[in-house]
Amino acid sequence: MPNKKGFLSRAPFPVVLPAPAAAGNVPIILGGTDSYEVLGVDILYDVVGGAGATLDLVAIPKATLTASGIAGTGVSTLASTVDLTANARTVQHKSGAGPQSKRIVPAGGALVMRTAGTLTGLAGMAAVVWLQSVQGHRSM
Repeated sequence: MPNKKGFLSRAPFPVVLPAPAAAGNVPIILGGTDSYEVLGVDILYDVVGGAGATLDLVAIPKATLTASGIAGTGVSTLASTVDLTANARTVQHKSGAGPQSKRIVPAGGALVMRTAGTLTGLAGMAAVVWLQSVQGHRSM
């Protein structure tokens, strides 16, 4: 959020997401004017998903977003995907990917929660995505 001088806070901030109903893509950031770094994600759920249920956070550049939408090819921003088939009622934390360049959601692009596998059993999920602005100033 911009402060009174128009500068964005560099403090990490959370984005809370509910469980998806089916495998697919859920936009978190879509066509924003700022760039963000994905610091990690914390996930908690009551009931595990079915076979092969996983979650990833994918950064999609603006050109791909324009051509293919949120299903377009992007870069995983996490060190590894989250396995949604184990560890019910236990907070799972996944850090951002190795080099910072793989954790950046570019301005105009999208950050997408991409799930795969069988999610029909998954229940009571909440995901907190930790983001940080990588721009120091934004015009108001």
